[in-house]
Amino acid sequence: MKVIVIGGGASGLVSSIIASKNNDVTILEKNSSLGKKILVTGNGKCNYFNSDFNTSHYTNKLDIINDENIDKIYNFFDEIGIVSRINNGYYYPMSNQAVSIVSSLVTEVNNHNIKVVLNTVVNDIRKENNKFIINTNNGIYTCDKVIYAVGSKAMYDTDIESNNYKILENLGHKITPLYPGLSKLKTNINFKELAGVRNDSLLSLYIDNVLIKEEVGELLFNENGLSGICVMQLSNYANKSIKDSEVVVKINFLNKLNINTYDECKEFLTKRNNKLPNRTLSLLFDTVLNYKLSNFIIKYSNLKLDNYLDKLDNKELDNLINNLINFEVKITGCSNFKESQIVVGGVPLNEINLNTMESRIVDGLYITGEILDVNGDCGGYNLGFAWLSGIIAGENI
Repeated sequence: MKVIVIGGGASGLVSSIIASKNNDVTILEKNSSLGKKILVTGNGKCNYFNSDFNTSHYTNKLDIINDENIDKIYNFFDEIGIVSRINNGYYYPMSNQAVSIVSSLVTEVNNHNIKVVLNTVVNDIRKENNKFIINTNNGIYTCDKVIYAVGSKAMYDTDIESNNYKILENLGHKITPLYPGLSKLKTNINFKELAGVRNDSLLSLYIDNVLIKEEVGELLFNENGLSGICVMQLSNYANKSIKDSEVVVKINFLNKLNINTYDECKEFLTKRNNKLPNRTLSLLFDTVLNYKLSNFIIKYSNLKLDNYLDKLDNKELDNLINNLINFEVKITGCSNFKESQIVVGGVPLNEINLNTMESRIVDGLYITGEILDVNGDCGGYNLGFAWLSGIIAGENI
């Protein structure tokens, strides 16, 4: 059959390689080279997979993530010659360069005689007499099957990306509302004086007073709010609720010390104060927290830096402890699509046969990767789904 793959990213490259074993495959890519977005993943090192690849790392349940399919991912990368380096379950190429992944994939594309047409933007797709007619800025293409692997608005958000969604809507698909995912979060508190400060923390996300998700990790402050992997994980759940609900993040700055309750915090402070007498509140937190953070918390608790712990009344002590282990910020916004790693929303999964990645709306149309409404955590999970959906589509074709 004649197969056209629209998009030369992660899922498009994998699906084209596998589908080409028995078919005539052409890739249409909008950019001047293949795998452009792969090159910037993992800060250019390409965290391409995770040993803890399971459905709990996604906002939706994915039955296709099973042992058999996970083995297919491992086997695919082994067959194209990727030597992995594993760090805390995170898979990277041994070279520590994302270009190694792209180079290996492109080499396979060339070895399988897959035609590649670059700088080609798809404007419209229609189906007539069991053939797909694809209208592009470089002319019209026809084929028997289409793999739609165009990615999302994340990192780009131009008219081209917006039209990619409209093309599917014109073919009869719905698109669930789109929100930035794996993004920074904006807050009601100005953290300008803490910009650049990091702290290992426990973050708890509440939407309308209901605990939704907790994350432990390195919290990073910036002028507009909060960042860091733990924050980005929460953003997949928070961003779509900001407009209509009260979204709150509570922070425990002392979680790394296994201090999680009022009594534990009070005991810690009392013992430290007894051990280190005559230290001001500011000095009492030396080596415990970044001094900018501890001073911020003290001032935010309406206390003076030169106060002493044993001089605080019960209300003042309660306030200080609460801000150390239960600091509350309201989430007021998030990064835009260009500043986000993924997009939350897209083609709903009930419109796709996940066992084949074929559309339930249009026969012969396969939809893979990030344009689907599948949202994963940081750590190679979104690329993991892209590889898997590409493998499934390519095998089925």
